[in-house]
Amino acid sequence: MNRQTIPKVALLAVAAAVLTFAWQTEARWSTTITIKENNIRTGQVALAVNPTEAWLAFDGLVPNQQIDRQIAITNTGTTPLKVYLSAKKSAGYTTVFNTLRCSIRDENNQVIFDGTFAELTAREMGPELMPSSTKQYTISAHIPEDAPDDIADSYVNITFELVGEQI
Repeated sequence: MNRQTIPKVALLAVAAAVLTFAWQTEARWSTTITIKENNIRTGQVALAVNPTEAWLAFDGLVPNQQIDRQIAITNTGTTPLKVYLSAKKSAGYTTVFNTLRCSIRDENNQVIFDGTFAELTAREMGPELMPSSTKQYTISAHIPEDAPDDIADSYVNITFELVGEQI
């Protein structure tokens, strides 16, 4: 190759590279839009009860005597709930737990439950409880007249369990 050919070949190579690059990087116009603040919040299931302890605390209960307590259940969550109540013996005599009678009435004096504490398992506490609403109940305990003598001077410790389920 002579000296004049080398610059022409180099110039031709540069031109080919520029054309190839320009062809491969073809420019296109575009735009992007960002949509922010797409927050999705889930519902919450939550209950509150008043009083929070010792719904039925009494010393010296005798046959045919009844104790009544007012309780309030509030849906503090964000979704409608079905509410269920159960009673469990946490200490004491099983005979007392199986003998003591319990009745629960709603704020309209409708009977929700009437039986022994042992039978109080997952009892539905009426129609749904809407968010931010409260329902009042009266819970009663009494010893029936025909209670066995062996429960005299005995005790039972009862734990209540409230369950709220989303509807």
